[in-house]
Amino acid sequence: MPLVNYAFADLITFTRSTTGTFVGSNGQLQTAAINAPRFDFDPVTLAPKGFLLEEQRINYIRNSTGVGAVAGTPGTVPTNWAAGGSGSGLTREIVGTGTENGVSYIEIRFSGTPTATFALNIAFEGANTIAAASGQTWTESLYVKLQAGSFVGTQTTISILGTDGTTGLESFGSANITSTPSNLVESRLSFTATLANALTTNVQPRLRISVTIAVPIDITLRIGLPQMELGTFATSVIPTTTMQLTRERDVAVMTGAAFSNWFNASEGTFVASATTMSTASRRGVYAASDGSGTNNNRIYFSVTTEASNYIETSGTEQADVIIAGAISANTVFKDAFAYRENDISAAANGVLGTPDTSATLPVVSELRLGTRSDGNIRLNGHLRNITYYPTRLTDAQLQALSV
Repeated sequence: MPLVNYAFADLITFTRSTTGTFVGSNGQLQTAAINAPRFDFDPVTLAPKGFLLEEQRINYIRNSTGVGAVAGTPGTVPTNWAAGGSGSGLTREIVGTGTENGVSYIEIRFSGTPTATFALNIAFEGANTIAAASGQTWTESLYVKLQAGSFVGTQTTISILGTDGTTGLESFGSANITSTPSNLVESRLSFTATLANALTTNVQPRLRISVTIAVPIDITLRIGLPQMELGTFATSVIPTTTMQLTRERDVAVMTGAAFSNWFNASEGTFVASATTMSTASRRGVYAASDGSGTNNNRIYFSVTTEASNYIETSGTEQADVIIAGAISANTVFKDAFAYRENDISAAANGVLGTPDTSATLPVVSELRLGTRSDGNIRLNGHLRNITYYPTRLTDAQLQALSV
C-alpha cells in the first residue's frame, strides 16, 4: 500500500471565529488568523508544546497594548491606566514603549528615597470598569521584566482589588516578585483570586509596588499585555487597544471519510499525549461520537487529576476506566485507551487501570479534538499527538505506550 501524506486541513475541519495568539518556533508571540490553528512553542526552550485548544475567554482590560503612553518625567500612562506619579520622595518616568519578542510593552521607572511607607499602584483599568460579583474567580496575567535597577527596597506583586465601584473592599496579591527572565516573552506571570465580599461589584487589575520609608529604590519595569479573565487560570494573550475583546473557542473535528477511512468500529486503540491548564470539570482530550452534538454515543477520554477512559452507548455508561492521580496541570501526560466489545482497558503514564469486561460499543461517525462530544468542557491546553491503532492492543502494550 503506498504511503500518503495529508495536510492538517485534509483531515481536520478547524474553526475559531476570532484571531488567537501563540508563541512561534522563533520564540516570538504571534497572531493566528481567524480559523487558523495554533501550534504553540515553549518561549524558553523553543520546544513544540502542541496543538493549542482553548475555550472562549474575554480580556476585560480595554487597552492591554499600552496605547496612549507618552515618554517623559512623569510622562503619560496609557489610556485607561493609572499609576503613581512623582511625590513622597519618588520620581516616576515613562521611559518609553515598544515591542519585544512580539510583546507590546510600556517601560516605567520609579526612583528615589520614599518619605513614607506606601504602595505605588499601576492600575490597568478603573475601579468601576470591570463588573464582578462575590464568589467569582478572576485571573490577572501580564508580562513583566526588570529592565534596569533592582527589586531592592520594593515588594512587587500582581494585585486584584475588589471594589464597590469607588472604594476598595478586598485586596489580593501574588507572591513577591524578586526576579524575572531576561526575555520578555518568557516572563508571563499570573495570579488568581476568588472574590468573597458580598458588596463587591467590580474588580481592578494592578501591579503593586510597595516601598518603605527611607529605603531608596530604583526600579525600571517593562510591562506587556496585561490581561484580566473570568476564570481560574490564564489563557493565551488577547491583545486589546480600545475595548474588551473576546477570543472564541477552538473547534477541531474529523468527519466523513477523513474519519471513516481509518476508524475500526469493532476494536481499536487511541494513544494520546497532551497537557491541560486546569484539572477541573473533566477536560475533554478527544471524543469519537455520533455527531449529534450530544454525549449519548461516544468513546471519550477526559482528565481531571485522574484519567477517565469512558464509553457511553444510547445514553448509558458502558465503561469508565479511571487511573487516579495521573494528571497534573501544565504537565505532559500520556494515555492509551483500547476498546472492543466487553473488553475495555486503558493505561496512563505507565499505570494500568482496571479493565471493564462488560461494554456495548456505540456507533460513532466523527472525532472531536480538545473537547467533549457536545463541544463543551474544553481541554484548555495542548494536544501533543494522537495515534490510532485499528486493533485492541494488549494491556502490556497499553502500559508501555502510555509511558
